[in-house]
Amino acid sequence: MEKQEFDSTFLVYSRILKNNSAELKSFSFDSNIYLEGLRQDISLIKKYCKKGSEILDLGCGSGHLALQLASRFCVKGIDVTTENPEMNEVNDLFKSRNGLQRKIWKDLEVVNSNLILNFYDGKNIPFGDDHFDAVVAYAVIEHIPSNILEQIIAELSRVLKKDGYFFMHRTPRKLAYAEHLASLLGIGHHKSLLTESEVVILLEKYGFSILKVERTDMVLSFVSRSLQNFWNLSSPALISLDKLLLRTPLSIFAHHMRIIAKKTVGGPNQSFSKNR
Repeated sequence: MEKQEFDSTFLVYSRILKNNSAELKSFSFDSNIYLEGLRQDISLIKKYCKKGSEILDLGCGSGHLALQLASRFCVKGIDVTTENPEMNEVNDLFKSRNGLQRKIWKDLEVVNSNLILNFYDGKNIPFGDDHFDAVVAYAVIEHIPSNILEQIIAELSRVLKKDGYFFMHRTPRKLAYAEHLASLLGIGHHKSLLTESEVVILLEKYGFSILKVERTDMVLSFVSRSLQNFWNLSSPALISLDKLLLRTPLSIFAHHMRIIAKKTVGGPNQSFSKNR
């Protein structure tokens, strides 16, 4: 995705937040490294999907990713109330201002008619079989309770058309140094961590062929609030360093995984050839 297009859409999004008395930093969008990673991930989705494709944004959060995708696709986003990854620092705000999440979504829908955002129960995806050309799960899988993760993957397979794509981005890895460091320091971290192999096995069980498995994000996107401005100023050098480190054996400790898969058969336990 061209940076100018991305920045233009982000400006629209930030204005909507401001109009609703919400700050970008409260939604974890105050990191230049994070935003550049997001832009690159969107470019990858656009590389695989045809213009006009119907895409499901699973766990759409505040709706920024969905808005970016809606510039080229028909996007439906779903999420559960206020308990989603982008809002972990503003849950109190959303609880005290009833309806704020829906208000932001409705404002986003006004600026782009290709976009529909709604709540769901967190278990049953409210669309028919073979409905979508692609599903995107951005920083979502780690927030799904382990006891229903397989159900969600089965649901994703159900609503995807044959040869439809599943994009899983920014999912924390079990060997991520950042997660273990945060745990030792007693700060925010994810308790449910997976390996690439665990995800691949689960996807293959439900009819997916794996197209790409990558490690991402050796350099932290976020640091303490007091250092974040300096981190943003240093972001061009840090992004270059990140690319370099990902080419070394140290990448085994990268923070996130990126997996792209294609639905090749209709259900679980059916065989197909893998394309890696």
